[in-house]
Order: sequence, then structure tokens, then C-alpha cells
Amino acid sequence: MSRLIYFIALFVVTIIRTLPLRCCFRCGQALGWIAWLILPQYRRLAQRNLQIAFGAEVSSSQLRRWTRQSLMMLGANILSSLK
Repeated sequence: MSRLIYFIALFVVTIIRTLPLRCCFRCGQALGWIAWLILPQYRRLAQRNLQIAFGAEVSSSQLRRWTRQSLMMLGANILSSLK
């Protein structure tokens, strides 16, 4: 089973390395957005961290926007680093 996972990961990394950097970045943003949608525990954690950092300086809608953007940038940076 571990060999299968290894070969799947190797295949995915090989595909990512063949893509242009801009495409990797966009795909990573999309994966970050999907993570924002389907992983509410990480969404809450990121939003709480931003709330601690900025306190009452920003509105809750701005915190939600920054949370989504930070997860999208995280996904983009991860895929871009594989390039």
C-alpha cells in the first residue's frame, strides 16, 4: 500500500512539474479555496489567529475574506514550491 501511495505522489509531483508556474499557482489557489470550503476546523483556526492578530481593528467580513485569501495563498505556495 505504501508503494502505491508513493507512486501516486510521484505521479502528481511529475504532473505539477510539467505545468507552467502560473498554472501551478492558479491550481494551488483553487486547492486552497476547496480546502477553505471543506475544512471548517482550519478555516476557524485561521480566522481566530487573524482575529488575535488584528483584534477589533477590522470587521468580521474582512477577517473572513483574509482567511479565505490566506488559505488560497497557502495552496498556491505549496504547489508552486513543488515546481
